[in-house]
Amino acid sequence: MKNKKFSLNLFLMENAVPILLFTALFSSVIYIYSLSDAFVFTSMSLVAFVYGVAIFLLFDFLKRKNKTLLSTIVLFVVLSITVSAGSSFIETTMVDTTQWFFEPGNFTQIYTGNILAVILMFGFVMGAALYYFTLIRFRSVFVFLICMCPFSLFAKSFTDIPVIFTIVIITLFFLLLISHNTEQRAFSGKNRYAAIASFIVVVSAGAAFLPKLEYAPYREEFDELITGINIAGGNAVNFNDFSNSSSYSRSDDDEVLFRFHGDNPVYLKRQCFDYYNSKTDLWEYYGDVNTGYNYYNDYISWENPALLAAETGVDMKTQEKFTIVSSEQGNVRAVYTPENIKSIEFSYSSLSDYGERYVYRTDIDEYFVSASEAIYSSYTVRWTDFDLDIEFMLNYDEEKAKETGGYYSSRYYESMQKMKEYHEPLMRESVRRESYGSDADYQRVKTLVHKITEGCTNAYEKAVAIEQYFKSDDFVYDDEFSVTDGSVENFLFNTKRGLCADYATAMTLMCREAGLYSRYVEGFLVQKADENGVFYVTAADGHAYVQVWLDGYGWTDFDPTSNNVDNGGYIDPTFLAVGTLMLLIGAGVVLFFIVRPIAVENSFVKRVSALRGSEQLMKLYPRVSETVHRELAFRNSVLTVSELKKATFDNFGVDISQLADDFERTAYGNIDCGSKDYMIFYTDLKKAIRLKKAEEQKAKRHRR
Repeated sequence: MKNKKFSLNLFLMENAVPILLFTALFSSVIYIYSLSDAFVFTSMSLVAFVYGVAIFLLFDFLKRKNKTLLSTIVLFVVLSITVSAGSSFIETTMVDTTQWFFEPGNFTQIYTGNILAVILMFGFVMGAALYYFTLIRFRSVFVFLICMCPFSLFAKSFTDIPVIFTIVIITLFFLLLISHNTEQRAFSGKNRYAAIASFIVVVSAGAAFLPKLEYAPYREEFDELITGINIAGGNAVNFNDFSNSSSYSRSDDDEVLFRFHGDNPVYLKRQCFDYYNSKTDLWEYYGDVNTGYNYYNDYISWENPALLAAETGVDMKTQEKFTIVSSEQGNVRAVYTPENIKSIEFSYSSLSDYGERYVYRTDIDEYFVSASEAIYSSYTVRWTDFDLDIEFMLNYDEEKAKETGGYYSSRYYESMQKMKEYHEPLMRESVRRESYGSDADYQRVKTLVHKITEGCTNAYEKAVAIEQYFKSDDFVYDDEFSVTDGSVENFLFNTKRGLCADYATAMTLMCREAGLYSRYVEGFLVQKADENGVFYVTAADGHAYVQVWLDGYGWTDFDPTSNNVDNGGYIDPTFLAVGTLMLLIGAGVVLFFIVRPIAVENSFVKRVSALRGSEQLMKLYPRVSETVHRELAFRNSVLTVSELKKATFDNFGVDISQLADDFERTAYGNIDCGSKDYMIFYTDLKKAIRLKKAEEQKAKRHRR
């Protein structure tokens, strides 16, 4: 081994599978941190491949030199360089880097430098481990543990595992097991190909046709919003910066989160989001809205539309409702409310003004309690219930509010101006285009919205038309839905199947194409009651819906989620295509390595059995010779006729002397063998080989 000359062919033969496994492992890790960005994923995966080749070339060089001191020095220097170089690429602070590594779902920005640092620093260690346990001392258990590393990251980040990674990683691991060139080889000969083919067929069939468990990318359980909300004291509120239910911990579906003693609010709002990032498939805040204001009632005094209507001489019928919201999860920080609220009260005397001055509100209607006063587990919320007065809505616009000049109209006008100032940038066409994968997709959605709203004369009619579009039989609600392409355009034009988040996302963006101010809302759908008539919500009632701004009414709830329920009946076309392709490959392997040899053998036996004499002999002897050479692994030498007779008898107990002697006389002496039948020699040889293999297998089992 010392100073052995480098051979590229030999290097590739020995290292190809381990290098591909190294690349596959890091590609799966890169997928988590690249946030589905195709360019970042592809480029970083290529870097991982090149880095893997370099690592294996280095260790191959050290193995050939076989100098312990040299190897120690080189490894120490290279490890120091990789750690130093990797550290220089990190783009975030140490605290943020640690959080980014273990909880990538909490970040919306792609940190390419951090990804490169992970490849450089962890790649060298993983590459060294793979090289040692695959090429120096083969240990399948340790290789398997290495293969589990990316899956642990998937589980930690609640990231949905693309099925192609599972297939590739496990297939490469399986190839290492069945092709490793040691005495511990698991399979040999045709068994190797049979094992490969069977594995590919089984795994691919499962990947293509079995429904995936929907625990990650579109989970509808917002329990973390209650139990794990991160809100600092006073005005320094810190709501979730983006909607990503995949990062929330799962609670039992039957765990009660809130009870409502009083009227049913139906829709309970927690957070509103306004900017959709098509690259990450997440809703975010467009501006800085995480500032809490005290005296929240200064902002909701106009939210009873009857008061606005009265100032214009219109008598509008409304009904005041209330409910006591009781948290089953401890003291209240985030305050869940319906729309059009009149008051939020913590009715304990220790909170002056019935607790109102301790309730804070963000610029987009999110309510919370200051940290110092988060000592109560229930509160009373009052809101206004009404039927829309279309005539009032059509007549009460911005100019009407300004012209009326009453107290409530002035407050409404001020709030509308703030709303428009905040949402106007989101209505720009350049921003709206960013919500789609391409300009062609954007134009396609825009055309669809125009078709749906054609003939509508006001904002309310447009919102209803878009909402009702999703109520058709074409759309299906499926809480076990999983798809590789989570884009709006794929949902609208291809799958037409998904969760409430998919429906709410699509309607919010479509409303903007119709010229409507809209926002994506997360909270709860209140629809369950116990035996005493008390309404309650569980983690499974987490819901996403839409709010559209209507003149005179402000933000109004719309729920586009389809009522057609069909859980688990959809197969992602991408998974199906990949699985079908792998099935075809597997079927090809089966046909080529298993079915084809059997068919060729049967055809040969049938054809040669019909012959006699010299003609049969000239075809049968080469086949016997080939069979003996293959079974005895004489790959680099050719046995003479006498050597073949001896080898056949010594190893299989079959005497082929007559076959061999007649072949010599016929081939070299031109002697005709008449009408003799030599087929018995071949069939005896095949039978003896089968018996010998059976005895060897039996002996192996006995030794175990």
